[in-house]
Amino acid sequence: NTGGYGDWFLPSKDELAIMLSNILSEGNFTYWYYVTSSEIGDKVWCIDKYGDQYNYFPKTYSNFRVRAVRVF
Repeated sequence: NTGGYGDWFLPSKDELAIMLSNILSEGNFTYWYYVTSSEIGDKVWCIDKYGDQYNYFPKTYSNFRVRAVRVF
């Protein structure tokens, strides 16, 4: 819970790509890769802060950055 809301979730790789393309200059995206909720086997898709490069990493990798979102 943050900001009085408890319905935050991790966006899919496509949702995050759209978000990055629309609010990059306003969203304070400072780290290179952000984790998404999209999975492939035992790995998770990540997307770079410009929204144009995808990569996947093991779920056990612990240095992910996240951008939780809400439906509004």
